[in-house]
Amino acid sequence: MKNFKRSLGSVALLALAGLSIGCGRTTYETPDVDGDTQPSIPNPYPTVTPSPTPSPTPSTGIPPISHSFEITGSGTASFTVDTDNVLKVRIKPDTAGLVSGSGFTAVYSCIKYTVTVIGKSVPTEVLQVGGGGLNCPTAKTEQIINFSDRLGTGHNSVTITVSAVKTDFKYNNCLQSPWLYSAYPYGYYSCDLYKPLTNLYTTHVATGVIDIQVNGTDL
Repeated sequence: MKNFKRSLGSVALLALAGLSIGCGRTTYETPDVDGDTQPSIPNPYPTVTPSPTPSPTPSTGIPPISHSFEITGSGTASFTVDTDNVLKVRIKPDTAGLVSGSGFTAVYSCIKYTVTVIGKSVPTEVLQVGGGGLNCPTAKTEQIINFSDRLGTGHNSVTITVSAVKTDFKYNNCLQSPWLYSAYPYGYYSCDLYKPLTNLYTTHVATGVIDIQVNGTDL
């Protein structure tokens, strides 16, 4: 009889402990001192599925379409290419060209262009020429502009126009020969009037190289 009571007492103690064992798993429920069961404790370490690493765009090994160009004064340079839904241009400045009918070159060390595709015009940053920009020593030597958002899926014949050239010719020339510009100390003006860039003069010539990426080529 004493053994029977001892067994009943053991069962009662297990019930008060609130242990629940089933299928090899123990619940997170724990008893209060008064016998009530507390809410389940959430798992503090949720499972996180890592995002897949995007695959890089495969290289075609085919170079871009490349053109050298020169622009006189307010003129333009235009190029037409065929593409589908990819169009990027890389523009790299080159040294000044010879003024027609003279032996004079309007030398510049910093330059800026505007590139236009299907109604979207993008001015470039100030670019230094040949890595030696006197007035823009920290400027880039080239710039890439992406015009793919101007295209839809399907074959397209697209014209790219380079225009609105600005250079540091006047500013640099004023610093070297201030009397030609009535600049201080020879006049009332400062060379800063021409800083950093001004429009390409009517007869002056600017040059550059444009690389064009279309479908099936690299840049």
